[in-house]
Amino acid sequence: MGKKNVMVFVLALVMFCSAFGAEPPGFYVEGNKIFAPGGEEFIMRGVNKMFVWTDKAGTNMAEIAKTGANTVRIVWTIKDGTVEGLDRLIGLCAGFGMVPMIELHDKTCKWDDDVFTELTAYWTSPEMVEVIKKHEKYLFLNYGNEIGDWKVAHEDFIGKYSKAVKDLRAAGIRVLIVIDGVKCGQDIDFYYIAAEEIMNADPEKNIIYSLHPWWPDNDAERIEDALSHAEYVKVPLIVGEFAPYGVGCKKGIRYDTIIKECQARGIGWLAWSWGPGNRDCADMDMTKDGMFKSLYGWGKEVALTSRYSIKKTSKIPGYMKQFI
Repeated sequence: MGKKNVMVFVLALVMFCSAFGAEPPGFYVEGNKIFAPGGEEFIMRGVNKMFVWTDKAGTNMAEIAKTGANTVRIVWTIKDGTVEGLDRLIGLCAGFGMVPMIELHDKTCKWDDDVFTELTAYWTSPEMVEVIKKHEKYLFLNYGNEIGDWKVAHEDFIGKYSKAVKDLRAAGIRVLIVIDGVKCGQDIDFYYIAAEEIMNADPEKNIIYSLHPWWPDNDAERIEDALSHAEYVKVPLIVGEFAPYGVGCKKGIRYDTIIKECQARGIGWLAWSWGPGNRDCADMDMTKDGMFKSLYGWGKEVALTSRYSIKKTSKIPGYMKQFI
């Protein structure tokens, strides 16, 4: 390599390293806490909404905002949505002072090399990177919904996600990345076993682990135990999905314990889901028609009436008010 080429290479390397040594462009983590720029702690309180199938226009975003939610997990797919449509929803969400978390639902419960190849290719495509950079001051990126079945080894979990995170960073994506547990989102053990290793592999050190406790065993103690030791892991934990019922309306999920324990431990949560549209169990819907006034049952409880509800515990970061 000639002297000139060496200098060009060194300069490029310095610029690359400097980019990841700079201040994060938006929200960031320290230890097991999430912070808005300026240092205000951020604890998620919000909902999931299946925009890609039920509301591509984003009509319900204003209705969700009426609850006081500070976060919306925007359900999206490669197959059914467009980059332009997702871009618009991200901006719409931030315009109500709510943090947008985008995710891809295409590979739920699946796990192989092709899954990661396809999802990474989507996130790192030039048009998607442009959208992410456009909104990086407030955007959270949930890499893929509930990737992985009951057979995934923790070494494979660490390896595949570490590579995926590095690939996203190499493409210039600096936003906070959210990683769901395996076992269709239900695994908490990998949070304790693997989350810190993935964090250490991230040049930005900006990772969150998301648990989806679809546990219809009516066991409050299981939830308490799962969340009780989160303070000892140097990666933030959130409950990214929950409802009173599982697939087929199987009862027994202690949603009341989830929101109580999260409040006690400063853990964020996002209820599943605003609705309508849960074909496998309509009772998971928080609303009848997507409108605030049609909140009912458990949805009304977690959004408005419980002492641990969105309305009574959510705080919109001062930082987000500039985007309203």
